[in-house]
This record gives sequence, structure tokens and C-alpha cells, in this order.
Amino acid sequence: MEWYGLFRQHILERGAEYHQDGYVSAFSITEQGIEAKVEGTEIYHVNIEIDGERVVHMSCDCPYAESGNNCKHMAAVLFRFEEYLYEEDVTKEETVEKENRELSLQEIYAEKREKAVELVNKIPEEKVREILVKYVLNDDSLKNRLELEYLNHLNAKQMSALKNEINDIVYSNSHRGFVDWYHASDFTSGLSCFLKSKVKILIEKNYLKQAFELTNIVFYWIGNIDMDDSGGDSIYVANECYECWDLILQKCDIRQKEKMKKWFESHQSGYVIDFMEEYLQEFLFSKFLSETLIEEKIEELDEIISKCSGKNDCGSIYSVHYGYENVIVKRMEYMKMLGCTEREIMEFREQNRQFFVIREMKIKEALEKQDYEVAKQLLLESKGLDAGYPEQVRRYSEQLIALYDKNGERENYRRELLYQLENYHHTDLKYFLALKEIITKGEEWESTVNQIISSNKNLYFVCQILNQEKRYKELMKAIEKSNSIDLLDKYGKNLKKVLPGAVIEMYRKYILEEVQRVSDRNGYRQLMKYLKKISNIPNGKDVALQIAEQWKVEYRRRSAMMDELRKIGFFE
Repeated sequence: MEWYGLFRQHILERGAEYHQDGYVSAFSITEQGIEAKVEGTEIYHVNIEIDGERVVHMSCDCPYAESGNNCKHMAAVLFRFEEYLYEEDVTKEETVEKENRELSLQEIYAEKREKAVELVNKIPEEKVREILVKYVLNDDSLKNRLELEYLNHLNAKQMSALKNEINDIVYSNSHRGFVDWYHASDFTSGLSCFLKSKVKILIEKNYLKQAFELTNIVFYWIGNIDMDDSGGDSIYVANECYECWDLILQKCDIRQKEKMKKWFESHQSGYVIDFMEEYLQEFLFSKFLSETLIEEKIEELDEIISKCSGKNDCGSIYSVHYGYENVIVKRMEYMKMLGCTEREIMEFREQNRQFFVIREMKIKEALEKQDYEVAKQLLLESKGLDAGYPEQVRRYSEQLIALYDKNGERENYRRELLYQLENYHHTDLKYFLALKEIITKGEEWESTVNQIISSNKNLYFVCQILNQEKRYKELMKAIEKSNSIDLLDKYGKNLKKVLPGAVIEMYRKYILEEVQRVSDRNGYRQLMKYLKKISNIPNGKDVALQIAEQWKVEYRRRSAMMDELRKIGFFE
């Protein structure tokens, strides 16, 4: 299905990223085409109508689309649709040849390129040159790129043209120094494209000084301009700048490296707004490492550690390049960089043993050495020391369960399993079933189950237990109290055999309330699904027929609803 031409290239790329990052949800195929939700600054609703192999209409409630543009949310949903078509194809016929399946983006590009080459080959060479000249005359960006690619020198005039290209990107997307939401994506994509298509060519051709100067100009604009960056796209450009700096540094000689270092030292404060300065400081520290810089960093970390005195968690620091890193772990990395001995590092560890990150290291080391007694002692000690950090204690408990099981310590194993089940949120019955295996007495097991249920506030887990234990009356009461139709759907198969009347009544109440809210065909289909569920429960057919007859009278003007009733056999 051809739809890529409906989007500008940078919008298409962002749509692909949104799809790959899993931002598309509630994806469904409708009679008209596709419906989905896409996570952005908010949750946006996308509707796409498809006629055969053509997209005939698209809508999204994001501001960009409401201004008449095809947005990245629409593109993300269409990428998800391609994935859906491929998955359907694989499901239906696993052995179908690859060429008969939905083509990948790379294959589509290769096919398009082949057709383009075939077309261009049919055009006389003089005509091709004439067409290219017209494009070069009207597109300064293309002219700049071709000059970089095919001219073997870079003069001041060309450098000025490249700087003007950056200025054009800035001024065409801003008004009085502000880039609004509608232009933010074009602005950041334009700068990113400039770095990829111009600066990286300069780096390849060893115009390192010029590449560095242009990268710094781009970074200045992305780091200073007032912009509605609710999409967070400025970070992509900042990361591209960081990558260009790194590529330049790799090709520099000693003299050039020294100049780069001086530039970063003199510009790490005041060149861009505060949070963007972290990119400069991070690059200076990680790429121009010196003993003085390391010692300064250690002093900063020691100040953080001293403020955490009396706590069990020393916290983390954020690096624009490495993300969040534990303060103690980072401090020890710096000690190694300074050439500290293993003994000095171990002494530092013992001095800071109150922090759970240190004890986690010791536990890991003991387990690796198979010194299970030491590991067990550390885990038990840490459970007490870190009582104020529930998730830490949970991990210690899980490790203890594994150790007790491995060592055959039956009573300790039973006690730790019960501790887990009573104190933590679980999504499966793994520990519950493990506990059941070792408690063989019926009365003791029943008492244990009651104890777990009474101490557990996780309704979904409690329902799993009640279903597993076939305590269906209690399960039905819990579902009725929660008024969760999802839970009834999950356990209805068992419940309708034992308590058909209660299941029918809950479904009946649900659809009679829901019918007042829905107004589209998808909603009607959902109602019919539950009407059929009711009719398939013992003694439920009469109830379903009664509801259907009621709807025929009350909603007779809703043609789509009457049509859906007809499809499931409730309308003559």
C-alpha cells in the first residue's frame, strides 16, 4: 500500500520512531479503516479511512493535524498497520515466500530506487543535467551539499553559504526569536539534517576546523533559542552535535585536540542555557580526562555522599551521555581512573557499607563465589537495615527464596515465600504454587491461603488465588464489589458454570449502562459481544432476547446498532 508520499520526510521518520518506541496503542481495524491512540505530549486519537490500497482520509486531534497537516501520529499508526498486515500474513501462511509477503521499508526503498534509476536512465544526459541545474538554482541546501561532495576545496564563500543555511533554518521557523509548537519539528529536523548531510561530509573530507565551527553554531541555536519543545526534539539535535564532536575528535591531531579542549573549557559556562551546558561539561570530562578534572568530580561526589549520611541510599547523578549513575559506583570508577589500589577501594567500600549499593556488591560477589552462607547472612542483615526501602527488601527476599530452595532449607523457604506473598504485589502465582507444594496439610493450607488473602490489597492477585483454589463464590463477590467487567471476562468461563445467575446479572447491568454511552459502530459491536456472552450462559438466552427486544424499541433509529443486532441473529 502506497502512503509514504502523504508525509514530509522528517514527519515520516518521527512516525517510524514513535511506532518503534511502542507509542501506538488501542490499535483496531474498523469497517472504514483504522483507529488507534498514540502517546505524544498527550494521548492523541487517530482515525484513518482506507479504500482498497488507498488512504482516503486521515484525522488526529493533535494541534499540528488540526491545522490541516499530516502528522507523525498518523504516520506511526500506518507503520503499525504495515506491521499488522505482515503479522496477519505470517499467521495465515507461515511458508509463503518472502516476495509474496508485505515488503519491509528497506525492500520498498530498494524497489523505488530501482524504478527511479530505470526512469532516469531513459532521460538523455543533457536533459538530466538541465533538470539538476534547475534544482541547484532553486535549492541552496542542495547546492551546498553538491559542492561539499564534488568540489575538492572549501573556501570562505562556501563556508558563508553553509552558515547562511543554518540561519535560514532558524529564521524560517521562528518569529521574533520564538519557535512555536507548529514549527518545532521542522526546526529541529532541519538542524539535524544539516549535521548529517553537511557537517559529516566535512568530517569525512577532513575539514575538521570548519565542521567543528558549524557544529558549535548549531549547538548554540538549539541550546539558546526560545522554543515550545514539548516533543523533546531538541535533545535529538544536541545528541547529534555530541556525535559530531566525537567524530571530529577521533580525526584530530594533537594540536587540533588541544584547541578543541580549550574551546570546551572556555564555553562550558554561559554559551548555552544551563541544562544544555551539561553536554559541554560531559564532553570535556569524558574526552579530555585529566587528574585535576577527576579530583574535582570526586570532590563533588563526596559532597553528595556526605549529605546522605544516615541514609541507606546515596542517590544518583545524571549524565547527558550515560544517563543516571549511582554516586558510590561512579566514585569508585573515578578512584580506578586515578590509579587507586584495590585495598584503597575496598577501604572506601567498608567506610560506606551503610549504603545498600555496597552490600549488593558484596552479595553478588558471595553468590559468584558460591559462598552461600555469607550471601545469606548479608541478605538477612540487609533486610533489616533497609526496612525503609520496600523494593530493596523485596529483592533481598527473592534472593533468599532462591538460596533456601537451593540449600533445601524447607522451613526458611516456607517462611520467606509467605513473607513475599503477604507483603508484595505479584502478577502471577509462581510463589503461591511453590508454597502450596510444601504445605501438605489441608487445614494448614486453608489457613495459610486466608492469611495471604486478608493481608493482600492487590485485587487482581487475590482473584487469581480464589480462582486457583476454586473458591468461586468468594471470587464472584470480589468481582461484584470491584464492578470490574475485565475480571468477569477473565474468570467468567469458570464462574458461569457455578454461578450463572450472578454472571448474567452483572453482564446485564453492564450493557444496560454502557448502551447509554456508546454512539458508534465499534461501541455497538462491543455491546453485541456481551449480549452473545449472556445468551451462551445457562438460562441466559431469555435475558438476552429481552434486552434485544427492549433495544429494538428504544434505539430503533440507530441504524448501525440495529444492523449489529441483525448480524448476531437478534433481529429478523
